[in-house]
Amino acid sequence: MFHFGFGPTLRSVLIVLVAVSFAVNLAVVQRCLAQAIKEFTPSLHVSTEYTNNVNLEEDDEESDVITLISPRFKLARIMRTSELALVYSPTLSLYAKNDEDNTLRQNVRGEYSKSLSKRLRLTLSDQFIRTEELYRGPEEDFALGESELPPEQREDTTRRSRDLRYTNNFQVGLDYAYGRRDSVGATYSLGQVWEEGTDAEDSTRHSLNTNWTHWMTQQWGTSVAAGYTRGSFSGETDTFNEWSGDVRLSHMFSRHLTGFVSYAHTAVYYAGDDEDYTIYDPGLGMDWTFAQEGTASVRVGYYFRDEKDNDLEKGVSVNADISQNWDVSKRTAFRLFGGSGYENTYFG
Repeated sequence: MFHFGFGPTLRSVLIVLVAVSFAVNLAVVQRCLAQAIKEFTPSLHVSTEYTNNVNLEEDDEESDVITLISPRFKLARIMRTSELALVYSPTLSLYAKNDEDNTLRQNVRGEYSKSLSKRLRLTLSDQFIRTEELYRGPEEDFALGESELPPEQREDTTRRSRDLRYTNNFQVGLDYAYGRRDSVGATYSLGQVWEEGTDAEDSTRHSLNTNWTHWMTQQWGTSVAAGYTRGSFSGETDTFNEWSGDVRLSHMFSRHLTGFVSYAHTAVYYAGDDEDYTIYDPGLGMDWTFAQEGTASVRVGYYFRDEKDNDLEKGVSVNADISQNWDVSKRTAFRLFGGSGYENTYFG
């Protein structure tokens, strides 16, 4: 017998109504626009996941097999200077042992982009998700390792149950391309998480990120990235402000291989009793295109974590990801990807 959590709170209902309103407005705008390419793309994705610790428990591990059945519908309209898209992907998650966790997940995403000039482009997006799954990092950023935070801080916001949660992520960005490989951009994002579990915390995240890439010659280039994140929580977790930066000097050895030296810096300041800390992380890496549809990126660094009244922590940091696509036929493709790294899991 399957059990589905169809008891949305008033807040989640309002979010769903906003998503539906976005879809209706998108359809109206589409009818008003002329001379555009219309696209409707349905697809179906079925997968099976095995986990030996379904609730991330340290003392009471339990295995399970989760089957995911996910149809996907994409509606898009591409115009000369702008694009509109709406993607809806419900997912039926079926647990072999814990059938009380069976859920119909919801994922709605709207995207809009427009060229304000020949070199300047505006992008807007909003995504609403209803799910019972535990924390997962960004889909295209294969960061799977431990956070640099100590265990007592990581446990503050890590989910230990399959209770429903609702998330909404809004993002707006500007990108200016002033050369073939030269660009500068800025992105603001607002992320909100609402938890139905009694032991979990709601959270709000404001982030502002900027980046600049400039190639001084055909072989030598540099990039600078800076970011600010403010996180606040409904429970005991302290509000914090995180400042981060990354500087990179790159050398193109060939059309397919680029090496770089980089330095990443992170500083976190808490509004409560938690100790502020700073991470220094110099490193070396390379970007390699080894096939027409194959890429690899590797960075190896040595970090130093400095926290007041505690000994200096240090160790090797490794970030790597690799992906390869194979076209089996005109209608079928196969992709292999994987990676490792670390990330801040405060909002998971």
